[in-house]
Amino acid sequence: MAKLIYSGITSLDGYVADRNGRFDWSAPDEEVHAFVNDLERDVGTYLLGRRIYEVMSVWETMGTAGDPPVIQDYARIWQGADKVVYSTSLAGVSAARTRVERAFSPDAVRILKANTDRNIGIGGPTLAAQALEAGWWTSASSSSTPLPWAAASVSFRTAWRQASSSWMSGGSATAWSICATAAWPEGQNGSMTRIAIIGGHGKVALRLSALLTDEGHSVTSFIRNPDHAADVAETGATPSVLDVENATTAELAGALQGHDAVVWSAGAGGGNPVRTYAVDRDAAIRSMDAAAQAGVDRYVMVSYLGAGKDHGVPESNSFFAYAEAKAAADDYLRGTGLAWTILGPGSLTDKPGTGRIDVDPPRDGNGATSRDNTASVAAAVIEMPETAGRTIEFRDGSLPVAAALGSS
Repeated sequence: MAKLIYSGITSLDGYVADRNGRFDWSAPDEEVHAFVNDLERDVGTYLLGRRIYEVMSVWETMGTAGDPPVIQDYARIWQGADKVVYSTSLAGVSAARTRVERAFSPDAVRILKANTDRNIGIGGPTLAAQALEAGWWTSASSSSTPLPWAAASVSFRTAWRQASSSWMSGGSATAWSICATAAWPEGQNGSMTRIAIIGGHGKVALRLSALLTDEGHSVTSFIRNPDHAADVAETGATPSVLDVENATTAELAGALQGHDAVVWSAGAGGGNPVRTYAVDRDAAIRSMDAAAQAGVDRYVMVSYLGAGKDHGVPESNSFFAYAEAKAAADDYLRGTGLAWTILGPGSLTDKPGTGRIDVDPPRDGNGATSRDNTASVAAAVIEMPETAGRTIEFRDGSLPVAAALGSS
């Protein structure tokens, strides 16, 4: 029977990420990398959450002749194993030998363990917690890096706390590691992050709310039309009717109270310049003031590739009002004291997302960007505090989202 193994590189006091959600400090040297390779050499199947899959998929193209031997060795291990990605929202995968499952099934894992001779590796502490609760662990291990993060803002999921307690008392593991998920900003209730999406029935917003709820966040999606509530609820978000075009700053602040982050994904939809300015500029600016009043520091603006005062759209073009409105709103946001990030996707398409983008592409008109990928970027930056104060323009591309955002 195969073993189900969770391994991870942690700090000395048991964290997998620092207070800012970063884990680059855990990059292994050659000796540690060789140890990890040996630990995972007998893994025939990896069970992965969506986020860790997006990070690890870079190994599909690593391991070339010019890479160090330990890198080539791990690339062979990764590429030679099957991968199962658990996500309710991931449209598809680009990695070979990979399939998507919509829910983690303890029974399916039990059957897999019983019918394979090669070990099963599990990636990501959130998914590991679910496996731990189900009682299918054989072993877990950690490698420590000599850095203390005792003050790190890292939240333990309740399932992990409870399951690890019963697991240790039962003595069913050969080794263990305290591993936690880093969600920033930490929720005001001390657990999940509460995220408000303004314009919740938009195509990007619906995808985003599904991703965020899939990650365990609590999402409130503000919509103008109550007939759209059912569509929003299907994503796992809580629909809330709010006419942002006519709501006052005080009313918006009241709606945002208690949330930890705001995503602006609303728009007038073009056609009427007066309404375009009213929504895409004026209401957006009021929402920024409202976020500040409500004590919601994190603000993500979904804009577009090429937005700015120098947008170059002639006044005779029907797109002019939108370009002007977005330029004004983005500029106002940069002048606030909020922890803002402005996203500039290229021309939006409904093509399935690949989870891969190029950041800071040329503005040459070849900027097709799937709405799936746009939602993935928005979900990623919420958990990456280092993206605050940045305008990130991107299009569909070649790098996994996490890698592209981290390298830009």
